Amino acid sequence: MKGGSIILQVHYPSYVQNELDSTKVLLKTTTQTLRNMIIAPAVNHTQSLQNGPLYIPADQTKTFISKFPLNNTVTVFAVAPHMHLVGKTIKAFNVNGKDTTPIVSIPNWDFHWQRTYIMRQPLIFLKGSTIWGEGLYDNTAQNPNNPNSPPVAVSAGEGTKDEMMLVYFWIAGFVPGDEFKIVDFTPLKNISKVKVSQKTWVKIYPNPTQGDRVWLESQNPCVAFTLHDAAGRAIKSGLPLYDNQLSGSLINVEGIPTGCYQLRLQFANGQHQTQTLIKQ
Repeated sequence: MKGGSIILQVHYPSYVQNELDSTKVLLKTTTQTLRNMIIAPAVNHTQSLQNGPLYIPADQTKTFISKFPLNNTVTVFAVAPHMHLVGKTIKAFNVNGKDTTPIVSIPNWDFHWQRTYIMRQPLIFLKGSTIWGEGLYDNTAQNPNNPNSPPVAVSAGEGTKDEMMLVYFWIAGFVPGDEFKIVDFTPLKNISKVKVSQKTWVKIYPNPTQGDRVWLESQNPCVAFTLHDAAGRAIKSGLPLYDNQLSGSLINVEGIPTGCYQLRLQFANGQHQTQTLIKQ
Protein backbone atom coordinates (compact mmCIF):
# COMPACT_ATOMS: atom_id res chain seq x y z
CA MET A 1 0.00 0.00 0.00
CA LYS A 2 1.02 3.63 -0.50
CA GLY A 3 3.29 4.75 2.29
CA GLY A 4 4.12 1.18 3.31
CA SER A 5 7.55 -0.43 3.52
CA ILE A 6 8.97 -3.53 1.91
CA ILE A 7 11.26 -5.44 4.27
CA LEU A 8 13.49 -8.29 3.06
CA GLN A 9 15.15 -10.52 5.64
CA VAL A 10 18.10 -12.66 4.56
CA HIS A 11 20.28 -14.37 7.14
CA TYR A 12 23.76 -15.72 6.45
CA PRO A 13 25.97 -18.11 8.46
CA SER A 14 28.97 -16.44 10.09
CA TYR A 15 31.44 -18.35 7.89
CA VAL A 16 30.15 -16.87 4.60
CA GLN A 17 32.49 -14.18 3.33
CA ASN A 18 33.21 -12.54 -0.04
CA GLU A 19 30.33 -14.36 -1.77
CA LEU A 20 27.81 -13.12 -4.33
CA ASP A 21 24.15 -12.87 -3.35
CA SER A 22 21.72 -13.84 -6.12
CA THR A 23 18.56 -12.76 -4.24
CA LYS A 24 16.05 -10.87 -6.40
CA VAL A 25 12.85 -8.98 -5.61
CA LEU A 26 10.45 -8.67 -8.55
CA LEU A 27 7.48 -6.28 -8.26
CA LYS A 28 4.50 -5.96 -10.58
CA THR A 29 2.16 -2.98 -10.47
CA THR A 30 -1.53 -3.14 -11.29
CA THR A 31 -4.58 -0.91 -11.29
CA GLN A 32 -6.83 -3.73 -10.08
CA THR A 33 -8.16 -3.86 -6.54
CA LEU A 34 -6.09 -6.42 -4.64
CA ARG A 35 -6.89 -8.41 -1.52
CA ASN A 36 -4.81 -8.19 1.60
CA MET A 37 -2.73 -11.32 2.03
CA ILE A 38 -0.16 -12.21 4.66
CA ILE A 39 2.64 -14.76 4.73
CA ALA A 40 2.85 -16.21 8.22
CA PRO A 41 4.38 -19.34 9.80
CA ALA A 42 1.28 -20.78 11.47
CA VAL A 43 3.39 -23.89 12.07
CA ASN A 44 6.46 -22.71 13.95
CA HIS A 45 8.97 -23.76 16.60
CA THR A 46 8.18 -20.92 19.01
CA GLN A 47 4.59 -19.92 19.84
CA SER A 48 2.72 -22.94 18.42
CA LEU A 49 5.06 -25.79 19.42
CA GLN A 50 3.32 -28.18 21.83
CA ASN A 51 6.30 -30.18 23.10
CA GLY A 52 9.11 -27.64 22.82
CA PRO A 53 11.62 -26.29 23.01
CA LEU A 54 13.04 -27.40 19.67
CA TYR A 55 15.99 -29.38 21.02
CA ILE A 56 17.33 -32.65 19.61
CA PRO A 57 19.95 -34.39 21.78
CA ALA A 58 22.90 -36.07 20.11
CA ASP A 59 22.31 -39.62 18.81
CA GLN A 60 18.52 -39.29 19.06
CA THR A 61 15.50 -38.89 16.80
CA LYS A 62 12.66 -36.68 17.97
CA THR A 63 9.22 -35.63 16.73
CA PHE A 64 7.69 -32.22 17.45
CA ILE A 65 4.04 -31.18 17.23
CA SER A 66 2.66 -27.71 16.45
CA LYS A 67 -0.92 -26.53 16.98
CA PHE A 68 -2.42 -23.27 15.71
CA PRO A 69 -6.17 -22.57 16.28
CA LEU A 70 -7.95 -20.30 13.80
CA ASN A 71 -10.03 -17.39 15.08
CA ASN A 72 -11.42 -16.62 11.63
CA THR A 73 -12.32 -18.48 8.44
CA VAL A 74 -9.36 -18.15 6.07
CA THR A 75 -8.32 -18.98 2.50
CA VAL A 76 -4.90 -20.60 1.98
CA PHE A 77 -3.25 -20.12 -1.42
CA ALA A 78 0.23 -21.62 -0.87
CA VAL A 79 2.54 -23.13 1.75
CA ALA A 80 6.31 -23.38 2.23
CA PRO A 81 7.80 -25.85 4.75
CA HIS A 82 11.25 -25.16 6.19
CA MET A 83 13.72 -27.26 8.20
CA HIS A 84 17.50 -27.62 8.25
CA LEU A 85 19.90 -30.56 7.91
CA VAL A 86 18.73 -32.99 10.61
CA GLY A 87 15.10 -32.64 9.54
CA LYS A 88 13.68 -35.85 8.05
CA THR A 89 9.92 -35.39 7.53
CA ILE A 90 7.47 -32.53 7.86
CA LYS A 91 3.73 -32.25 7.30
CA ALA A 92 0.78 -29.99 8.06
CA PHE A 93 -2.98 -30.60 8.13
CA ASN A 94 -6.18 -28.91 9.26
CA VAL A 95 -8.54 -30.50 11.77
CA ASN A 96 -12.19 -29.39 12.02
CA GLY A 97 -14.08 -31.65 14.41
CA LYS A 98 -13.77 -35.15 12.95
CA ASP A 99 -12.65 -33.90 9.52
CA THR A 100 -8.97 -33.73 8.58
CA THR A 101 -7.69 -31.91 5.48
CA PRO A 102 -4.11 -32.63 4.35
CA ILE A 103 -2.13 -29.50 3.50
CA VAL A 104 1.43 -30.60 2.73
CA SER A 105 3.54 -33.69 3.45
CA ILE A 106 7.24 -34.19 2.68
CA PRO A 107 8.26 -37.70 3.80
CA ASN A 108 11.91 -37.33 2.74
CA TRP A 109 13.05 -33.80 3.53
CA ASP A 110 15.97 -32.37 1.54
CA PHE A 111 17.37 -29.06 2.80
CA HIS A 112 18.80 -28.31 -0.65
CA TRP A 113 15.45 -28.83 -2.44
CA GLN A 114 12.81 -26.75 -0.72
CA ARG A 115 10.19 -24.54 -2.34
CA THR A 116 6.79 -22.90 -2.11
CA TYR A 117 3.84 -25.12 -3.03
CA ILE A 118 0.93 -23.29 -4.70
CA MET A 119 -2.52 -24.82 -4.36
CA ARG A 120 -4.34 -25.58 -7.59
CA GLN A 121 -7.50 -24.52 -5.76
CA PRO A 122 -7.39 -22.54 -2.48
CA LEU A 123 -8.00 -24.40 0.77
CA ILE A 124 -10.77 -23.01 2.99
CA PHE A 125 -10.27 -23.49 6.74
CA LEU A 126 -13.16 -22.63 9.03
CA LYS A 127 -13.13 -20.53 12.20
CA GLY A 128 -12.59 -22.83 15.19
CA SER A 129 -10.55 -25.38 13.24
CA THR A 130 -6.87 -26.01 13.98
CA ILE A 131 -3.76 -26.17 11.81
CA TRP A 132 -1.45 -28.94 13.00
CA GLY A 133 2.19 -29.48 12.12
CA GLU A 134 4.49 -32.44 12.70
CA GLY A 135 8.26 -32.59 12.19
CA LEU A 136 10.67 -35.50 12.64
CA TYR A 137 14.39 -34.93 13.23
CA ASP A 138 17.25 -37.43 13.01
CA ASN A 139 20.32 -36.31 14.95
CA THR A 140 22.19 -39.61 14.65
CA ALA A 141 25.27 -40.72 12.76
CA GLN A 142 22.96 -42.68 10.44
CA ASN A 143 21.67 -39.40 8.98
CA PRO A 144 24.08 -38.67 6.07
CA ASN A 145 23.05 -34.99 6.11
CA ASN A 146 24.00 -34.50 9.77
CA PRO A 147 26.43 -31.54 9.78
CA ASN A 148 28.20 -32.80 12.91
CA SER A 149 30.38 -35.89 13.14
CA PRO A 150 30.08 -37.17 15.78
CA PRO A 151 26.57 -35.76 16.40
CA VAL A 152 26.11 -32.95 18.93
CA ALA A 153 22.93 -31.54 20.48
CA VAL A 154 20.99 -29.28 18.08
CA SER A 155 18.58 -26.50 19.08
CA ALA A 156 16.61 -23.73 17.36
CA GLY A 157 18.60 -21.07 15.51
CA GLU A 158 19.21 -19.38 12.16
CA GLY A 159 22.48 -21.14 11.29
CA THR A 160 22.50 -24.14 8.98
CA LYS A 161 23.79 -26.31 11.83
CA ASP A 162 20.88 -25.16 14.02
CA GLU A 163 17.29 -26.25 13.38
CA MET A 164 13.91 -24.80 12.53
CA MET A 165 10.36 -26.11 12.17
CA LEU A 166 8.28 -23.75 10.05
CA VAL A 167 5.45 -23.94 7.54
CA TYR A 168 4.69 -20.56 5.99
CA PHE A 169 1.14 -19.95 4.77
CA TRP A 170 0.02 -17.54 2.03
CA ILE A 171 -3.27 -16.68 3.67
CA ALA A 172 -6.18 -14.22 3.34
CA GLY A 173 -9.56 -13.68 4.91
CA PHE A 174 -12.22 -15.86 3.29
CA VAL A 175 -14.42 -14.26 0.62
CA PRO A 176 -17.46 -16.18 -0.70
CA GLY A 177 -16.50 -17.72 -4.02
CA ASP A 178 -12.91 -18.56 -2.98
CA GLU A 179 -13.85 -22.24 -2.99
CA PHE A 180 -14.45 -22.04 -6.76
CA LYS A 181 -11.25 -20.19 -7.69
CA ILE A 182 -8.49 -21.81 -9.74
CA VAL A 183 -5.02 -20.57 -8.81
CA ASP A 184 -2.94 -22.88 -11.02
CA PHE A 185 -4.29 -23.27 -14.55
CA THR A 186 -1.65 -25.79 -15.63
CA PRO A 187 -3.50 -28.56 -17.53
CA LEU A 188 -3.66 -31.82 -15.61
CA LYS A 189 -2.02 -34.82 -17.27
CA ASN A 190 -2.42 -38.54 -16.82
CA ILE A 191 1.13 -39.72 -16.09
CA SER A 192 0.26 -43.35 -15.36
CA LYS A 193 1.75 -44.40 -18.71
CA VAL A 194 4.66 -41.96 -18.70
CA LYS A 195 8.06 -43.52 -18.22
CA VAL A 196 9.88 -41.55 -15.55
CA SER A 197 13.66 -41.37 -15.74
CA GLN A 198 15.02 -42.16 -12.29
CA LYS A 199 17.88 -40.02 -11.05
CA THR A 200 21.02 -41.63 -9.72
CA TRP A 201 20.77 -41.97 -5.94
CA VAL A 202 23.45 -39.77 -4.32
CA LYS A 203 24.63 -38.96 -0.79
CA ILE A 204 27.40 -36.48 0.05
CA TYR A 205 28.64 -36.16 3.63
CA PRO A 206 29.58 -34.43 5.81
CA ASN A 207 27.82 -31.42 4.33
CA PRO A 208 28.57 -28.74 5.51
CA THR A 209 32.18 -29.88 5.94
CA GLN A 210 35.03 -28.41 7.96
CA GLY A 211 37.54 -30.92 6.65
CA ASP A 212 39.51 -31.35 3.44
CA ARG A 213 37.44 -34.16 1.99
CA VAL A 214 33.85 -35.28 1.53
CA TRP A 215 32.54 -38.77 0.93
CA LEU A 216 30.30 -39.67 -1.98
CA GLU A 217 27.93 -42.63 -2.13
CA SER A 218 25.92 -43.15 -5.31
CA GLN A 219 23.78 -45.71 -7.08
CA ASN A 220 26.03 -45.52 -10.16
CA PRO A 221 29.79 -44.88 -10.18
CA CYS A 222 30.80 -41.23 -10.30
CA VAL A 223 33.46 -40.78 -13.02
CA ALA A 224 34.14 -37.03 -12.75
CA PHE A 225 33.34 -33.93 -10.70
CA THR A 226 33.57 -30.17 -11.10
CA LEU A 227 33.26 -27.66 -8.25
CA HIS A 228 31.83 -24.21 -9.07
CA ASP A 229 31.93 -21.15 -6.81
CA ALA A 230 29.07 -18.69 -6.23
CA ALA A 231 30.03 -16.77 -9.38
CA GLY A 232 29.76 -19.92 -11.51
CA ARG A 233 33.51 -20.31 -11.99
CA ALA A 234 34.94 -23.84 -12.09
CA ILE A 235 37.58 -23.88 -9.36
CA LYS A 236 38.35 -27.58 -9.17
CA SER A 237 37.70 -30.75 -11.17
CA GLY A 238 38.93 -34.29 -11.28
CA LEU A 239 38.09 -37.93 -10.56
CA PRO A 240 36.73 -39.14 -7.22
CA LEU A 241 39.05 -41.58 -5.47
CA TYR A 242 37.35 -44.88 -4.61
CA ASP A 243 38.00 -46.38 -1.17
CA ASN A 244 37.59 -50.17 -1.16
CA GLN A 245 37.37 -50.45 2.63
CA LEU A 246 34.62 -47.85 2.99
CA SER A 247 32.87 -48.73 -0.31
CA GLY A 248 32.63 -45.06 -1.19
CA SER A 249 34.38 -42.32 -3.15
CA LEU A 250 36.46 -39.46 -1.81
CA ILE A 251 36.41 -35.90 -3.17
CA ASN A 252 39.30 -33.70 -2.07
CA VAL A 253 38.33 -30.11 -1.18
CA GLU A 254 41.64 -29.18 0.44
CA GLY A 255 42.61 -25.52 0.07
CA ILE A 256 39.13 -24.37 -0.93
CA PRO A 257 37.98 -21.21 0.94
CA THR A 258 34.90 -21.28 3.12
CA GLY A 259 31.68 -20.67 1.22
CA CYS A 260 28.81 -22.24 -0.71
CA TYR A 261 29.62 -24.21 -3.88
CA GLN A 262 27.87 -26.23 -6.58
CA LEU A 263 29.33 -29.71 -7.04
CA ARG A 264 28.53 -31.12 -10.50
CA LEU A 265 28.81 -34.91 -10.70
CA GLN A 266 29.06 -37.06 -13.82
CA PHE A 267 28.10 -40.73 -13.62
CA ALA A 268 29.03 -43.81 -15.63
CA ASN A 269 25.46 -44.11 -16.99
CA GLY A 270 25.72 -40.67 -18.62
CA GLN A 271 23.62 -38.80 -16.04
CA HIS A 272 24.68 -35.58 -14.34
CA GLN A 273 23.66 -34.14 -10.99
CA THR A 274 24.48 -30.94 -9.14
CA GLN A 275 24.65 -30.87 -5.35
CA THR A 276 25.17 -27.89 -3.05
CA LEU A 277 28.33 -28.21 -0.95
CA ILE A 278 29.11 -25.91 2.00
CA LYS A 279 32.75 -25.53 3.11
CA GLN A 280 33.17 -24.13 6.63
